[in-house]
Amino acid sequence: MALEALKSCSGWSDEELYVAFCYNMQVRYALGYQDLKEGHLKLCTLYDFRRRITQYMQETGENLIEKALCPGRRCSTERSWTFEQVTDEET
Repeated sequence: MALEALKSCSGWSDEELYVAFCYNMQVRYALGYQDLKEGHLKLCTLYDFRRRITQYMQETGENLIEKALCPGRRCSTERSWTFEQVTDEET
């Protein structure tokens, strides 16, 4: 969830997010890591997360992203906290 928020607020592509996670100590510190040897990320993990969140929203109508970011109220941001469908070819 924190990675998606960083990506959205920074305007990064998935690849830029990946590079920032791997090599930017400020990003890693914000995520709770103290050095470059801690934590690992695969882009397929992000894609699977998005697919599952989107599927849940389609099935239930409940936006878990909005619920996590704005508990107890509706988000009043201009951003839409939903994910576009990304095909395997695009990844």
